[in-house]
This record gives sequence, C-alpha cells and structure tokens, in this order.
Amino acid sequence: MEVAFECRRHARAAAAEDSGFGRKMNDLLAERLKVDALPSPPPFQLNNLHLRGLAYQLCDECHFFFSEPFNADEEAS
Repeated sequence: MEVAFECRRHARAAAAEDSGFGRKMNDLLAERLKVDALPSPPPFQLNNLHLRGLAYQLCDECHFFFSEPFNADEEAS
C-alpha cells in the first residue's frame, strides 16, 4: 500500500492538469513493485507479477484508486 500511495503521489504530480494519472501510476507500480525492493525476503516464492497482482486486487477492493474519485452513476456510458 505504501508503494501504491507513493506512486499515486508521483503520478498526480507529473500529470498534466486535465489528463488522468492512471497510466503513469501503473507504469510506476510496474517499476517500483519489485521483490528485491521488499524490506525483508518473503517466506515463500514470490515474483514481481505477484506484487503487481496484489496491488490490482487492493485497488479492486477500493483501498486506492488509479483516478480521482467519481460517482459511477453520473458517468456517461
């Protein structure tokens, strides 16, 4: 989660005023979520894609977002 929020902060700062920051955030997650960057080795076999999958799962569970919050009911289809 800490890495996800750090990536979000950097992506928002780098995004142009009217553009979304989701793509930049996703790129940063892919760049920074590395098994080698963990503070301690995991107790089981893990690779970088596992970490990215966990990040996507946490996003699906609404722990963080790749965009500003919005009301889906108000969005045009």
